[in-house]
Amino acid sequence: AHANLVNLMDDAICDAMVRSGRCEDQPEMVEQFCKKACRDHFNKVSYFSSHEIYDDDGKYFELSARSWTGKKMNFEATEGYTSAAMTIGTTCDGEDSEEIISKIDKMRRELPNLLELYIFPFAIGGAKDRHIDQQACEEVFAPVLSEVQSFKRKNIHLMELSHINGPHTHPIFQYLKRSASIDTLKEDTETYFFVNPSGSSVHVLQGPKWDNIVTHVKEHLRQWEL
Repeated sequence: AHANLVNLMDDAICDAMVRSGRCEDQPEMVEQFCKKACRDHFNKVSYFSSHEIYDDDGKYFELSARSWTGKKMNFEATEGYTSAAMTIGTTCDGEDSEEIISKIDKMRRELPNLLELYIFPFAIGGAKDRHIDQQACEEVFAPVLSEVQSFKRKNIHLMELSHINGPHTHPIFQYLKRSASIDTLKEDTETYFFVNPSGSSVHVLQGPKWDNIVTHVKEHLRQWEL
């Protein structure tokens, strides 16, 4: 899906910009000229942070969201279990389905069965323009939904198409971003919010480096189960 990414400037100059942190500090300017170098850089790094929830203890379990098929799902059902809300960006074109299915299948095979995982698709750029081509997204996610529904274990849930930034941010992400002191979520990579069984701690992982994600998730789950 990203085969057309190229550096418009000399590779050596782009590499120097990556090393100096310009991809993070001046993303719009640098990605205009060094898109491939910055994307390669972000594919190699991940962001991790943990936050204790003091003032809103238990409020997570009062939240709810709709599944892709419109079923209301109350997060109260996750109390006593580790749960996770994951963002997954889409342009809602036909190329997205296979890549999304591959990511979900990796989660199914490598993450513990006790984890309740809620996958929230969002249309990239949707925060700037509330209009989302719902029909195009439904065509992309029809095979994704079929894949999720085929799993014997029903602990992975495909949720409604949502906004993760801007004035129309889904209430789940309003709460999680506030709890983790995050203003804006990146749209070019996945973000995982893991909430412990008592709802008193949220652990944020960000980045497409799957091996790093799995390692940190399993380690944190072991700590929470003690």
